Amino acid sequence: SVVQRGLLAAASPPFAAHEAERPPPTRRLVSAKARMVFGFVLEYLADAELDADVFASGGYVRDLLLGRVSDDLDLSLCLVRCAPGVTIATIAAGLPEFARRRGAALGVGQVELASALSEAAAAKQMDAARVRLTPLGADGGADADAAGAIVVDLLPTCGAETYDAHDRVPVRDPRGSAEADSLRRDLTVGAMLVKVG
Repeated sequence: SVVQRGLLAAASPPFAAHEAERPPPTRRLVSAKARMVFGFVLEYLADAELDADVFASGGYVRDLLLGRVSDDLDLSLCLVRCAPGVTIATIAAGLPEFARRRGAALGVGQVELASALSEAAAAKQMDAARVRLTPLGADGGADADAAGAIVVDLLPTCGAETYDAHDRVPVRDPRGSAEADSLRRDLTVGAMLVKVG
């Protein structure tokens, strides 16, 4: 009956729960490019001896939940356990040299830095970066095809936000936990983070 099916559905475990392993159906949706980016970033953090957790966020999580393969990569890094001088900007600044030194072993031909901050965000000194990773081509060189590159937005997991009466861009504490970051966001898929690694 309809009531019995409803009760069974209500008693079934959820598709995903807080801090649970990724459900098996989503594992096949992690593209080779995303695996390359995740592996590269995690290896860089280990090489630099930075104790930072990495989370996929934003459109990538949305697409996983919709059952779609996605290369829309936003990565949130939890810097709580890092030294005060470690920022997203300092992490991003080290990626090109790491790619020159170790990229070949990790499938990355090169990394380029770009800024994606609006004037208001830059004025508030928001810690964020946009990087473009170019995978190695079949010949072992950087893949010259622009479609082969993947753009990754790097953000910190933020804690408390304070607002100025004259601006809609908040001042953020860039040393928040993943939970604090999720709680400060709107109640949407954008508030969901998936731990990488």
